[in-house]
Amino acid sequence: MNIVETMKVMIKNKMKVILFLVFSLFWAMPLSALTIVVVRDQEFNAYGQAYAGFKQEIKKSKKQLRFVFYNLKKQHSEGVIGDIILKEPELIFTLGAKATRLIKKRITKIPVIFCLVLDPIGDGFVKSRISSGNNLTGICLYIPASTQFLALKQIIPFAKRIGVIYNPLKTGSTIKEGKKVAKNLGLQLVTRIVNFQKEVPKALKSFKNNIDVLWIIVDTTVYTSRSISFVLETALKNKIPVLGFSVNMVKAGALLSLYADYKDMGRQAGEIAVRILDGEKSKEIPISFPRKINMSINLKVAELMEIDIQEETIENKEIKFFK
Repeated sequence: MNIVETMKVMIKNKMKVILFLVFSLFWAMPLSALTIVVVRDQEFNAYGQAYAGFKQEIKKSKKQLRFVFYNLKKQHSEGVIGDIILKEPELIFTLGAKATRLIKKRITKIPVIFCLVLDPIGDGFVKSRISSGNNLTGICLYIPASTQFLALKQIIPFAKRIGVIYNPLKTGSTIKEGKKVAKNLGLQLVTRIVNFQKEVPKALKSFKNNIDVLWIIVDTTVYTSRSISFVLETALKNKIPVLGFSVNMVKAGALLSLYADYKDMGRQAGEIAVRILDGEKSKEIPISFPRKINMSINLKVAELMEIDIQEETIENKEIKFFK
């Protein structure tokens, strides 16, 4: 082999080594991280729990992820929107109605998953539970009336007439569903309409002895921290058991409450996020209800109202009891 041929072989071998190194470096390089924006409107503990569940679930996908956080309580909304547009994230995760409303109004191309939103249809975020008709999907906070009334029948079998105060403009759809479910379960929904919070005492008084239980729903016209205290005190005074929607209500005097597990709602949102990152369209993913529901019962209130809680219920470790 002459010198020229030897040089050719050496160059060819060097090229193989160089190509091998290039390909090795290429495959060793981590894939570009996917950006997920998280927007919340408050600093509630529930938001922290939901985010923890979301992050825990989405990390199971083993995808390279980068999370960017925005808090509308601390940051100006226009600045947040501008920054999100510049970052071009693959996905936006919103916590709460205010954050969802802002993102829905200003961002229409990036997939959005909302969480801890009570009524996404009533708020105008989506067209229906089956299909949002836009770039949104998510987990609504509402617990179906069927779930609530079945639990009520279990704890208070004698309850037939369920009283509820509401503003049709805020929770008309909730009452419509409630009436249908009540009828199917052999119950009667006794309604009182209010347009202003000042009308609540009169509406509550009008029930007199016409109801077996009072159903407190999430209606911002009817209930604030102040009015809820008044309603619970009045109900206790008149020995009317209350079906509420939070553990704090049970502590304050409601007989029982059903409420979503916030961390599991976050996990549900994380599962949806993986589907979207894998190519599914957000508008093709139906809106979900919370799949894990917690229950709390106030045994002291039950005793006061002479309601016998079954031993089987008391032994249920998934129920939280207060005495």
